[in-house]
Amino acid sequence: MCSRVMQTDPTPPGESFGNDFTNFLGNLPWSSITKDDGILQQVWCCPGKTGIVFLLVGLHWQAVYSGAGKKWERNVKLVDNIFRTILTAPSL
Repeated sequence: MCSRVMQTDPTPPGESFGNDFTNFLGNLPWSSITKDDGILQQVWCCPGKTGIVFLLVGLHWQAVYSGAGKKWERNVKLVDNIFRTILTAPSL
């Protein structure tokens, strides 16, 4: 996204991106982020360049560069769970 703003051509992610993204989502502290306002404490759940838009970009890149298979389908469900958790956070 930063490359787009600076009008430079970004390099696409490598083939291992799909596995890396799957590992990232799988290793999130699900027990703590799905309780109360735990999700809002995550660095990537803040506005700005490191915000939750990277989850959507990650899903897109995984589909385009790593193939949209069973891991991708699982990741879509995890990201859906993240968005639903944000929407139900008590302080919002």
